[in-house]
Amino acid sequence: MPTSLNWPATLPLPRRAGYRLKPLRMLSRSEADQGAARVRRRVTATLTEIPTVFAVDETQAASFDSFLEREARHGEVWFNVSLLGPTGIASHEARIKGETELAYRGGVRWEISATFEVRDRPILSAAALDDLIGPPPVPLVWPAELPRPKRAGYAIKPRPDLLRSDGDFGLASARLRPGREAEVALGFALDAAEAAIFEAFLEHRARHGVAWFAIDLRSPHGTLPHMVRFKGDIELEFLGRDRWSVTAPVDMRDRPMVPAGD
Repeated sequence: MPTSLNWPATLPLPRRAGYRLKPLRMLSRSEADQGAARVRRRVTATLTEIPTVFAVDETQAASFDSFLEREARHGEVWFNVSLLGPTGIASHEARIKGETELAYRGGVRWEISATFEVRDRPILSAAALDDLIGPPPVPLVWPAELPRPKRAGYAIKPRPDLLRSDGDFGLASARLRPGREAEVALGFALDAAEAAIFEAFLEHRARHGVAWFAIDLRSPHGTLPHMVRFKGDIELEFLGRDRWSVTAPVDMRDRPMVPAGD
């Protein structure tokens, strides 16, 4: 149900330096006896954490303190607040999550730190995404409109499905089950339009890690299509001038590789 409570009009927008969006994975994950874990969404609502910092004067700090205590009730009550996203500044439904801090900076200057928990953040609809990049292909693929991952920090971490059992004479026996799984932390440098496509792809098609998709990735065997799905914490950090940095860990399955001896 929409809220009628509004963020105090006397308070500014959050500082843009260090401003980040952290979509929450509302998933259940169960490990399989063999191969990749099974993943499904627990709820259809989308939650995002947004750590914020506000530079305010003493009057504004007092206004926030009263709002937090008497109206937002330290996270009990949802409210409307204007926040930045890849599609621009828009109204969000949020509530305070966790601890807040009012730090004195001298004179009449204060700095407020608070984490907002946002529900159903405004993003491109599935229909708008289709209009921009076409209908979803089968099997699902990474959008051609988005760039390849950054090379800085790129690393593949093989995750072998190895069964070990203690032997009768001290040496453990081991058996590798098929799968060739791995984990990779992907990073992307995006403009605002690309970041809007990314978060819509994450929500409507990749479904925050439920769906696998193909993406061309670098490996010692060359740049080849890999099947991946999102895993863990994803962050969209605003860098200024409509630029965003995205960090997105993924699971890999059935990694392609050159046969031994070739």
